[in-house]
Amino acid sequence: CLVVHFLTMFAIYAAKNLVLMGVASLGLHDPEPVQIADLSSQVTYYDHLSLFDPLIALKFQMQFFLSESDVGKNRAEASLQKLAELNERVDIFVCNQDLDEDFLKRFTVCYH
Repeated sequence: CLVVHFLTMFAIYAAKNLVLMGVASLGLHDPEPVQIADLSSQVTYYDHLSLFDPLIALKFQMQFFLSESDVGKNRAEASLQKLAELNERVDIFVCNQDLDEDFLKRFTVCYH
């Protein structure tokens, strides 16, 4: 079982790849709410970068998982449904507990 902490654009990219890869279970932990800034920074296009640049790809992927209707919601909860749609065989769940040593012992890997 894996847990992804703070669903920034890099962490959501890792979570997406883990789900597509077919890990048995994946916990999402992010105490922060979705903010407008999370959305506005995700679709920035840089003229000097190719659309195939990994940074651009990450920004568009993050946009796929969050929308304006998610503003104010918990980031982990807002990302859950669309991540789950990628692979129905992966058990994806939101972790609302504090990240302490006892909690983290339940997981094989923690991505922060």
